[in-house]
Amino acid sequence: MSNQYPGPPQQPTTPPGYLQQQPPTPYGAPGGGGGYPPQPFGAPPTGGGGGKKIALIVGLVVAAVVLLVVGASVLLYLLADDDDSDPRPKVTRTVTVDPTDGTTGGTPPTSDGTTTTTDTGEGPPPENAEIIARAYLNSLVMSDCLAVQGLSTPEWFESEYGDQSGCEEAGGNQEMATVEYAFGETVENGDGSVSVEATVSDSTDTSGTEYTATWTLVPSPDNTSWLVDSFALADA
Repeated sequence: MSNQYPGPPQQPTTPPGYLQQQPPTPYGAPGGGGGYPPQPFGAPPTGGGGGKKIALIVGLVVAAVVLLVVGASVLLYLLADDDDSDPRPKVTRTVTVDPTDGTTGGTPPTSDGTTTTTDTGEGPPPENAEIIARAYLNSLVMSDCLAVQGLSTPEWFESEYGDQSGCEEAGGNQEMATVEYAFGETVENGDGSVSVEATVSDSTDTSGTEYTATWTLVPSPDNTSWLVDSFALADA
């Protein structure tokens, strides 16, 4: 026996006409160069992303401001409407008066002693009642019935004469052309009226016939004159 080890096994020979293939490498061909391992999640995008976030934030802020402005406007409108329905507050004015005004050293003002009086229309009319009585009878004697009506109260003229024709007839019955008067004292009746009495005669009558005339007079509505409210003529 021989002491030599057996050599490597013989590779089978490739038949003629075939290309001899290289055995595959166990882990593939080594890459060219070392290089860095790939990043696990990729690099962040560059440009554009940050600007969109800022625009979104600005939009939210603007929307919030607009909502606040609208809410404040609505609140002010409601408050103003409530104020209009409420009654307006009363304004109290305080007036301060200086106690020294109009006085000196606490001495009250003195009067000069004069008194101003005002005519209130009370009391008898200022005109003399005898004048109205005389004018009334003179007008009646001359049948001046417009004057008689003006010197009489409406009630007396209507009850005594009725109208102008009745007054003219009564005037003609007096039978006196001109009248002379001898007045007595005027008497106040206590109700505002006065009574006047006079002895009258015809100045052209030579017989000396005398009559007694009696008038009742009341103040006119404006209290400026007297009006005849009754009249009587009788033999003295």
